[in-house]
Amino acid sequence: TPSPPLRQWRARLRFFIMQALAEMRIGELFDIIVDFPESSPAIDDLRVCLQRTQQHADTVNGLGEALEARLLKPGADTSNIIQVYICAIRALRRLDPSGLTLEAV
Repeated sequence: TPSPPLRQWRARLRFFIMQALAEMRIGELFDIIVDFPESSPAIDDLRVCLQRTQQHADTVNGLGEALEARLLKPGADTSNIIQVYICAIRALRRLDPSGLTLEAV
């Protein structure tokens, strides 16, 4: 069995990797939502990462900023906005079945 310092190092490495993956997925979240349900594996990746890293606030902030920057623009097609919101609701329910993330966004 590995020594305690090695186990601690592995745990830190796992956390760092999960944190980096979560940051990457949060940055891609708007595109992941637009491609939902085909992007379900990416949502599942993010869900697992968030369970370990607790980056929920980063997720809410990142998605909110992306929605404002990429979707809520003057002249945007209403049907497109509605379609993205429908995908967002479905994707965020899969990401967080409690609905807290959806409510916060």
